[in-house]
Amino acid sequence: MSKIRLKRNTASNQFIGWAAFRPDGLIDEDEVSDYETHPSPTSGAIFNAGKVSRINVVHFLDQIIIDDELWNT
Repeated sequence: MSKIRLKRNTASNQFIGWAAFRPDGLIDEDEVSDYETHPSPTSGAIFNAGKVSRINVVHFLDQIIIDDELWNT
């Protein structure tokens, strides 16, 4: 679906919420570990990039879908 079509078909839909999620420095791990979320970047992407495991990214995306309180923060 093109960006224009997506915007046209969803921008005015009151039942669709949007969030930008941009993990940095992805690494492989076998299990979910403790992690922190922030409403905006806390470090520079070029000189101070953090690391996050792919499994934690998936866990966070899963939680933000099912947890309304987390979604609204």
